Amino acid sequence: MTTETVGNRIGSPGVSPVVNQPTGLTGPTGATGPIGRPGARVLLRVAIVVAVLLALVLVETSSRSGVLWRLTTFTYQVNVLAAAFYAWSLVSSRADTRPGLRGAVVLYVVVAGLVWNVFLTDQSMGYTPANVLLHVVMPVLAMGDWLLVGRSQGDVRWWQPIAWLAYPVAYLGLALAVLNEAGRRAPYYFLDPGSVGAAAVAGNIGLLALGFVGLGYVISALGRVAVAARPEPLHPALPTPP
Repeated sequence: MTTETVGNRIGSPGVSPVVNQPTGLTGPTGATGPIGRPGARVLLRVAIVVAVLLALVLVETSSRSGVLWRLTTFTYQVNVLAAAFYAWSLVSSRADTRPGLRGAVVLYVVVAGLVWNVFLTDQSMGYTPANVLLHVVMPVLAMGDWLLVGRSQGDVRWWQPIAWLAYPVAYLGLALAVLNEAGRRAPYYFLDPGSVGAAAVAGNIGLLALGFVGLGYVISALGRVAVAARPEPLHPALPTPP
């Protein structure tokens, strides 16, 4: 059959038009381009999970206190949470349909990295391999995934960055009631009344709350901008029913 014959049949009853689609690959998360390919998405998320697991193994095998005490810190808790979330996303597409949960994970990892790099490097062992993985590599990977993979981050509701405070508030209560006295030292000196005084702790809590909410809205806005800047996913033409 010649091209002219095919062209003449377009629009005839019961015949579907042939629509040329631009070439390109579309990943399961709806992102086009290299990062939209399933392999790239999987590689990035496997890297996140491996980074956390490797950090835990390094701490357990190279420090006297091991991992257990460090799990009282916000940093270690949220990185374990992040590893669990991204591992879930590797086996279930439902994870990518929860932008509120995904955004919360990104926010917690980024805040943990910022606070450690700005305030806590002198209070810890510095830039050890484990600390670099958790406080530098993980925030970069999490933000990279947020900006480059999928389109659900554009669906974050206006109230969700405020709701993301729930876990930090719960951690704060646990730290003040239990964790400050549970280990060899308080996980965070700026949340320990015995170290900086009750008034300073109250002020620090207020600043942290504002920081969490403000950064939450920034991360939400960046997600929307990143989704809008990427082309819409390609869909194959559907045949017209006879």
